[in-house]
Amino acid sequence: MRSLTLKKRFLKISNKFKTGDFNLSTVATIIDEIRFSMGELTSDEVELLLEIPISVLKLDVDLNDKSIWCQENLDYFSGNLCIEDDFVMDLRKKVLDGKCEINDMMGSLEYVKNNYNKLRTRHGRNIELILRNPEVTIREDCKLINEDEFSNRGGLFAKYVDKAIKL
Repeated sequence: MRSLTLKKRFLKISNKFKTGDFNLSTVATIIDEIRFSMGELTSDEVELLLEIPISVLKLDVDLNDKSIWCQENLDYFSGNLCIEDDFVMDLRKKVLDGKCEINDMMGSLEYVKNNYNKLRTRHGRNIELILRNPEVTIREDCKLINEDEFSNRGGLFAKYVDKAIKL
């Protein structure tokens, strides 16, 4: 992370975690900032930063309404899954079949985290498309399972952000 402007944006997120003034939108903002900063971040930085939303999807949230979530988002999700990539095409088929689940959002983040350099080389900035669906899901379609447990992780989240921006 070379840009001072980029570091300042992530520092704002870290400070929200440190002060306890964070929510699911803050977590979604991490994904948004990664999307916006595609190419400025190293693989190690992306790996650290994506650990936060992956953890939140795994431990802290559930969908507001599982019965309609995939169907309501079908056009948007499938439209974002348009790059020539086996993982993306398999996920697109799952979305179009109405079989997408919250674990698929986590899987998308893990896929980018584990394959960032390869994806950037092959698809450039277009890999940000893979990140759109989990971002929107966290921001708009999830509810916290246990607010206290989520709030208690703020310090840990801040440490991951700080490490990524090398504070």
